[in-house]
Amino acid sequence: APYHLTHQHSTCRAKSQRLGKFESAGECAAACDRNRPVCSFFIFGRLSDERGAYRGECWASLAADKSCPEEGLEPAEASMYALGPEPVADEATRLLVVALSTALATAALLLAAAGCYVRGCPPFSRRPGRKGLPG
Repeated sequence: APYHLTHQHSTCRAKSQRLGKFESAGECAAACDRNRPVCSFFIFGRLSDERGAYRGECWASLAADKSCPEEGLEPAEASMYALGPEPVADEATRLLVVALSTALATAALLLAAAGCYVRGCPPFSRRPGRKGLPG
């Protein structure tokens, strides 16, 4: 099952469910994949304390979101992963978003300026006593 790192040396404070002990994060991902839809995120012990208690331990994280907005993060002798490939926006998508954002901002400014020109608000006002162009 494809997976990607979400938090290195930290995990969500969410509840978790033990999936077993494995040699690699890939094996842990496969165990998590077998437990879908409960398991979308998993924790794999990379480091060991003096007794080797964390290395290879695999847990299903029951966090609602990989950013852990409700639970928060805590330092750990393990790392957190998400099932699925790492989301990557390609260059064309990024350029499209920038172009659309720029076009929308320009249109909003033009509409605001046209509205002010019609209503006579500064700096388009030509009436005496108002800020803007002299009347």
